[in-house]
Amino acid sequence: MVDRLLGVRHFPTGACDSGLAIHATGAASLRPFRWSGDGIHWSPDRVVLAGGVLLFTLAIGVGLIAADEAVWLRTVVVLLGLLLLWLVVVSPAHFVSEHLVKHVILEHAPRVFLWTAGALAVTELVTGHMEGVGSFIRAHPVSALLVAAAVGVIPESGPHLVFATMYAGGLLPFSVLLTSSIVQDGHGMLPLLAESRAEFIRVKAINLVAGLVLGFALMFFGY
Repeated sequence: MVDRLLGVRHFPTGACDSGLAIHATGAASLRPFRWSGDGIHWSPDRVVLAGGVLLFTLAIGVGLIAADEAVWLRTVVVLLGLLLLWLVVVSPAHFVSEHLVKHVILEHAPRVFLWTAGALAVTELVTGHMEGVGSFIRAHPVSALLVAAAVGVIPESGPHLVFATMYAGGLLPFSVLLTSSIVQDGHGMLPLLAESRAEFIRVKAINLVAGLVLGFALMFFGY
């Protein structure tokens, strides 16, 4: 809709240093559903990762973890765990070590865990005073929507978890969640911020206006 109203901007292309880390080793050899026949190199990273995934999947399957959850949900998690185990076993050693362990587990997983735990902690704290928070939001829905829009400007997806979990707990109207979802771009905006602060501001301004307009429109109709 924004492109239709404002037009699509085209930028000239040119050679530049992207700063991206390119791993040429084994880049073309990842075929997780084709058996190469070359055997599996059981590096320490592969052993630890495969063992951890297997133990977690078995714990979910036999009910040592999340025994009170629905059977269908535990079944889905077990199937995903088995798929992940297969990928860990058959993937090239470079992919397991550099991408799964060093990049996903050591770099991203701790931050995702901390943001998720923080969002759940905030939600748990809020739900302890649900009646008061719910009354405040019902009395000041515009303030809640403006806060969601302001937080969405932050180039990090973690804060959005707070609004998503609060909505799931029945503390926020859908209009506030929608505003947060539109304004929030996650950390995908960080490369643009590093390349051009002016373009970052323009993109965020467009998202902010779109989020506020649609959010207030839904709030007007009672959502």
